[in-house]
Amino acid sequence: MEIVEKLFQEIGREDVTRDMEDLLEDGIIDSVDVIAFLSAAEKYYNKPISADFIEFDSFSNFANIRAMLDRALQGQ
Repeated sequence: MEIVEKLFQEIGREDVTRDMEDLLEDGIIDSVDVIAFLSAAEKYYNKPISADFIEFDSFSNFANIRAMLDRALQGQ
């Protein structure tokens, strides 16, 4: 989960922490944050993240974000 936290820090969202739930639904993050996060992740991994792996629920918490990244980076 450290990478998820690091990526949020890189986009200036140090206030988003691993113990938060329902990040999108509760308005903790928005679509601009999601785009910035995905851009930072692509830069960090030096690999594009296909939109096929990005769903609303993927950004509900750190565990779901990490799982989405794992699936996207493995291409499954």
